[in-house]
This record gives sequence, structure tokens and C-alpha cells, in this order.
Amino acid sequence: MGYYIIDSISLKNFLSHEDTKINFSPGSMALVGENGAGKSSILEALFFALTLKPWRDRSYLIKTNSSKAAVTVKLRELEGNNTLELIVYLTRRGKDGLNTEVTLKRNGKVEASKVEDYKNILKQYLNMQSLPDVSDFLQSSIIVKQNILSNIASKMSDSRKDFKELIESALGIKLYKEVEENLTEIDVKPNKNEESVGIYNIKQRHRDNLKEVIEKKKNEITNINKKLNEIIKNVREKETQKIIIENKKEEINNELLSLQNKIIELNVLKSKKDSIKSEINKIKSDINSIKSEIKSLDFKIAEIEKIRPIANMHNLVEDYDKLVDENRSLENEINQLEHIKHYYEKMSENSEIEKEYEELSKKIEELRKEIDSMKIDLARIKEINKNYNKKRDKINNILNINEKLLKNLVDINVLKASKDIADSLKSIIEKLEDYYEKLEKENEVNKEKEKEIGNKISTIDYNIKVMKNYITVLEKPGESSECPVCHSKLTGKTISDLKNSYIEEIKKHENELKELNKEDIELNNKIKLIENELKSLLNIINELKSISDEISDEMKVSEKKLLLISSELENKTKEFDEIKKKFDELEKGHNEYISALEYFKFINLDIKDISKKLEGYEKKVASYNEIKNKIKEIEKTLLRQTNSKTMEEAKSKIKDAESKINLLDKYKEDKEKYEQELINKKKELDEKVIEFDEINSKINSMVGIEEEIKKLKKEADDLENQYQKLIKEISTLEGEKKANEDSLIRLKNEIDALDEIEKKVTVGLASINIFDKIQRSLYNNALISLENEMNNVFSRFGLDYSRIEIRENSEGNLGVYVIDREGNERPISILSGGEQNVIALAFIIALNKIIQAKIGFLALDEPTESLDEQRRKILVEVLGKLTESETSEVPPPVYQLLLISHHSDIMDSIDQICSVKKEEGVSKVLCQNEESFR
Repeated sequence: MGYYIIDSISLKNFLSHEDTKINFSPGSMALVGENGAGKSSILEALFFALTLKPWRDRSYLIKTNSSKAAVTVKLRELEGNNTLELIVYLTRRGKDGLNTEVTLKRNGKVEASKVEDYKNILKQYLNMQSLPDVSDFLQSSIIVKQNILSNIASKMSDSRKDFKELIESALGIKLYKEVEENLTEIDVKPNKNEESVGIYNIKQRHRDNLKEVIEKKKNEITNINKKLNEIIKNVREKETQKIIIENKKEEINNELLSLQNKIIELNVLKSKKDSIKSEINKIKSDINSIKSEIKSLDFKIAEIEKIRPIANMHNLVEDYDKLVDENRSLENEINQLEHIKHYYEKMSENSEIEKEYEELSKKIEELRKEIDSMKIDLARIKEINKNYNKKRDKINNILNINEKLLKNLVDINVLKASKDIADSLKSIIEKLEDYYEKLEKENEVNKEKEKEIGNKISTIDYNIKVMKNYITVLEKPGESSECPVCHSKLTGKTISDLKNSYIEEIKKHENELKELNKEDIELNNKIKLIENELKSLLNIINELKSISDEISDEMKVSEKKLLLISSELENKTKEFDEIKKKFDELEKGHNEYISALEYFKFINLDIKDISKKLEGYEKKVASYNEIKNKIKEIEKTLLRQTNSKTMEEAKSKIKDAESKINLLDKYKEDKEKYEQELINKKKELDEKVIEFDEINSKINSMVGIEEEIKKLKKEADDLENQYQKLIKEISTLEGEKKANEDSLIRLKNEIDALDEIEKKVTVGLASINIFDKIQRSLYNNALISLENEMNNVFSRFGLDYSRIEIRENSEGNLGVYVIDREGNERPISILSGGEQNVIALAFIIALNKIIQAKIGFLALDEPTESLDEQRRKILVEVLGKLTESETSEVPPPVYQLLLISHHSDIMDSIDQICSVKKEEGVSKVLCQNEESFR
């Protein structure tokens, strides 16, 4: 893969650049312009695209009043067909936020759209993977900012550490030293989770400490093993005692089992005794309960016999209820007939009112439709008239605005007062068009006159120039001169007279020219005034014509039509109100008539059947009164016989007596059942008393067994206490054994973990030693390569020195020395500023070579700044040779050079020049062979 050079750079709203694109080619290019024009911004954009790190705060990168900036850098391969396109967008987010978006394309295909991918892939293509910090390398040897050359040169003295630190940083040596230092600070832990062993670092004293700790833990293991053996012996003795006690416990348990069987039999008998006793008590309770029930039934039977006469009155109650139901039915019929009679009378009274009401209702509906139609027409005509008035106002507004221009052409006040301004509009437009045509003709005449005056002025100007040339010819030194017209020889007074004559003629022409110029200015002003008046007139005519076209015939008559419809609507509304008033007066009669009709419809009665329906009304009323009297007589009897205040109370008492009479047979039957049950319970009680006496006799014969069991249980409890004590002692010993075994396991794990850490510390110490050797070897080889490459570059510049040497002094600092043609050594500090910058330039080019990045371009920002003319000349000559090849086999130091400068004396040594300038805060670039800045 060959070196990459810049193909093009494009900036959109980046810093002061709004829309800048620069195309590059191999060789050298200079961006020249005043300070602050925006030259360095192009280098910053290039650096930003390569590193995504700006030289200033990111928020300043986006052009003022813009929300998004874009940088596009295209790189192409010198010895190949590959291209890289780097696209970076910066977007404002909220008040202070910024968002960065990136795209990396190779040969037109997108290969990265994430920041980390973008950086890594770009480093790979430009062969910069081995660099610890790409931005440091780019700023030290590829994109060199202003004053960096002199700054590097100042660091090359061996009296300072700066040059050594510069080289170490660029080569990554500094990173190796940091790694070596960081190794000693790394916390070394075992692979397993053994936090108790502690944390160690890769240091010799930590390794010695580890060995001491491991030996101490091994001694602890020996002591624990001795203690474990004693515990195991003690446990065995206790286990033997435990077995003896277990055997004794078993003997007592067997004896207890035999006695407990007898106890079970005794408990069964006691339980049976208690059960029979409960049964005896239950039977006695049942006997008492039965006796109580028999007594209660005797009382209830006697009470029922007393209320038998009241119960026999239920037939009279039934007669009463039938008469009440019959009377209620008659009452409903009578009420309905009364309603029918009422509504029939109301309907007859209002039949004529209903006829008139219907006629007026139809008339009101017809009038309402007419009025609604007229309101719609009125609203439409109002809208038309409103638009017409707007047109009229618009015309008046035009007349008011242009009153000064139109006052001599039309009578504006008369027009404003006219109601039919639309008809007058055509007359106005015709007058304005006539006046416009008149002004146009007048202006044409003025323009012709202006043209004539212009021709005269040109002729007089030409004549004055010719005569002045003649005077110049006559004033040539010598005794004689030629006539400027006929070329004959002139001498002495003739020359003087002819010269004076020309001078007088010139004065005459100049006076005439002055008058003509004055007349031309006046005429030009007059033409401008007329043209302005013509322009205003044309606008007025066009506006009035537009309004005239928009006025329809309907708009013109809208005012009259509006008055006519308003009058008709008023009359119709008045008529409607009068009829509505009469209609409202009939409303009550209409409602009564409709209510009667609705009632008959609701009861489903035809009007023609009403008279027939009302015929039985009087008969039903008489029947109703007769039944009502019978009800009162029965009610009086029932209340007296039952001693009640209300019929409800009387009915309740009769019903209650009837229900109790029905229970009399049941009560007698229940009494017989209870008497038989009483006989059976007394017999059962006698049997249970005999059984209870027999069980009680057996229980008395088994006295003494419980005392014997208590004695055996006490002996068993004593043995159990001894047994539990032994178990606790054994458990305690087992716990001690387990704790010691756990301690053994823990100590062994800690020893394993410490062995593991000790191995890692040993390996780490060895690694530090290797790192130290690697960085020393790398550093020494790099210094040799750097010195060789610097001499290869330096030899091409043609300065009066044979070579450069880089050496380390006794304090460990690096210095650069030059050897002249006679072999004399000179430190860089005594060289001129231009020579120092040349050596610094050789250093950055050499550094690029030994890093072996695939970057074939070098960008320098104001490399000649702060140098005097002689020193600048030395550096400019060097810069001109950077892109030149001495032979076809040897490549140039740099394939492409980009130079930023505001000095014009560098241009002779550069292949292409681009000018940069700033207009109204925006930077623009113009390169050779381009027509305009962009």
C-alpha cells in the first residue's frame, strides 16, 4: 500500500468558512492571505478529521448563526487506486450540547459510522496502529502549527530534558515507562476468591514478605494436627459410655411397656366409667325435659279450648272481603266514567277553538318559511354589499394615498362622495390612461434630447483631448516642432501662437461642456421624476382595473335590493307577530281539546261510543252505596265480637284463633308420645346404674400400678440426663474437630493462594526487567534510525554542514549537534533561526519516516513567521526542495506540502498558490486557474 496524500478538503459552516472546497495535487501548495483570513482553519479542519480532536473548544467550530458544521477530507493513494473519504458532522444539541457524527468510506464504500470504529480503521489504513497517541504524532511531524519549528529547535539543546521527552512521547517510549511504573502498582490477587490473604504489589519486599507468611502458616498446620488427634481420642471414650447408658435405657423401657399395657386397660375402664356416668346424667336430664314438655302441652290445650267461638267467625270475614272487592271494582268503574264525562265535556266546549287553531297554525308555518327564505336572501345581499363597500373603501384608499398625484387629474372629493363609484371608476381609469400616454410621449422627447446632449458632450470631450495632445506635441523640447495636424515644421512665435490658440479653444469648449453637463443633469432628473410618476400611475391604473373587474352587476344594485328585502321582511315579521299573538290566545283551548283526545286514545275508547258508555253511570253509583252500607254492618259486628279497634286487628285475631284450633289435635298426640318416652327413659336409667357399679369395682382392684410406673420413669429420666450430657460433650468435641479441620482447609487454601501470588509477583518482577530492556533497546535503535533519517533529509537542503549528530550527555539529556565541512562540531543553539528551523524540519520529516505511517503530506502553518528576511530565505529555499526527487530511485522527503503564510516571497518556490480572504466575516479561497473566490 502506497502513501496517502490529500485529494480535496471541503468545509461547510466550519469556523469562518461557509462553503469552501480546495482540490490538491502532488507537489507544494501555499494558502496565502492576511492574518485572520481563515487560513489556519483549513489545517485545523484537516487535523480534526484525522483525530476528532479540535485545537479549541468544539462549540466554536460551528459557524455563528449555524446549527451544523461539516468537514470532508478525501485522501488518495499515490501508488495504488485506493481512496479514503473522511466525513465529520458537528451538530448543536440544546443550549450547550454538541453531537459528533462520522463516516469513513474506502473506495466509495462505507466502512465505519461509529467514532471508535472510525478511529481504529483510519489508524489501520494510515499504518498508525502502533502509536500510543495519534494526535501527538500528527502535531509533531505531519500538521505543524505556527512557531512549532522554532519551538522544536529550542528543545534540541542537551542542557534541557525537553528534546528527550519529545522523542520519547512521539516514539511511545513514554508509554513503556508508564507501563513499567504501573506494573509496580498493580494489585496482585489469587485466581480463587481468597480475600483473607491480602493484596500485594510487584515489589521485591512484598515477595520476601510472602515467603515469611507462607512459612508461618505451615507451622500453624502442624499445631492444629496435634490438637485434632487429642480430640479424636476423647470422642471415642465418650462414645463407649454412651452405648452403656443406651442399653440400661432399653431394659427400663421394656419393663415400663409391660406396666403401661395395664395402665391402658385401667384408662379404658376409667373412660368407660366416665362415659356411663355422663349417660346417666343425660338420661336424668331427658326425663326432666320430657316432664316439662308434657306440662307445657297441658297448658296449651286448655288455652285453645277458650278461643273456639272467635275461630268460628271466619265465614263472616270471607263475606266481608267479597263485598269490599266488589265495591272497589264498582268504585274504579265510577271513577273512570267520571273522567270520561269530564273530558267529553271539555272536548265539546273547545271543538270550534280547535278548528281555528289548526287554520292559524298552517298560516304561521307558511309565514315562517317565507321569513326564513327572506332572511337567507338578506344575508346573501348583505355579504355582497359588504364586499362592494370593501371595494369602494379600497378605491378611496388608493385615491387618498395618491391624492397628491391625482388631484389635478380627477376630483377626488366628488368621487369619494359618490355612491356609484364603480360606474365612475371607468371614467377615472380612462383619464389616468390618457395622462399616462401623455407623460410617456413627453418622456420619449426628453430621452431623445438627453441623447443629443450626450453626443455633444462626447464630441467636445474628444476635441479637448485632441487639442491637449496637440499642445503636448508642441511642448516637446527642441528649436522646431511639427504641426500636429499637417506635420510641417514650426518654429519660434508660430509655435507659441498655435499653442495659445489651442488653449483658448480648450477653454471655450470646457465652458460649453460645463453648460451641457448642467443641462444633462437637469434633464436626467426630469426623466427620473417622470419615470417614477409613470411607474406610480401604472400601479394605480392596474389596481383600479383589478377592482373594476371584481365589481359585479349584483354588487352595484346590492344597496337598493338590501333596502327592499329589509322592508318586505319587516312587514312579514309584523304580520307573523299578529297571527302568533292570536294563535297563543287559543293555546289553552287547544291543549284541553288535545288532552281529551289523548285520554280517549289512552283508554282505547271511540268518541262515538262515549254516550253509550255513560248510560249505566247512575245505576252503578246506587249499587255502590248499597254495598257500602252492608260492609259497615259486618264491620261493626266483627269489631264488637273480637274486641278490636280496627278490621285488621279483628281479622288477625280470628285468623290466629283458627290456626290455634287446627293445632289442638297435634298437641294431644304429642302429649301421648312424651308420656310413652318417659316410661322408656326410666327403664334405661336403671340399666346404666347397674353397669356403672360393676366397672367401679374393677378399677378399685388395680390400685398401685401407677406408683410403680412413676418409680421406673424417674430412673429412666436420670439415665436420659446422663445420656444428653454425653451427647453435648461429644457434639462440643465434634465442633472443635470441625473448626480445626476448617482451619486446616483454610490455611492450606491460603498457602496455595499465597504460593500463587508469590509466583505472579516473581513473574511481574521478571516482566519489569524485560520491559526495561525492551524500551532501552527500542529507544537506542530509534535514535540511530532518527539520526540517519535526519541526515538523509538534511543532506538535500544544501546547507554548509556535513551531517547532524544526536547524543546523550552525562546527565541523560539528548542534544542535537551539526558538524561543518571541516569537521568542527557546533551545538544547535548557536545556529541562525532559519538554520534551526531547517534542522527542526529535518527532524519532523525523519520522525515520520521511522514511524512508517502511510502519510505522504506535510502541512506547515507560518513556518517563516518571526524570522528575518535572510533567515526566511534559507527556510524558503529548503521548502522548495521538499517535494523534489534527486533521482528516480530516491523519493522526495515529502510527496505533498501544504504551506500557510502571509509572506509573498515564498511564492516563487511553490507549485500552486491559493489566496484566502475574509468578506463580511466569511472566509473565501481562490486558487490558480479558478475564476472566483468560494
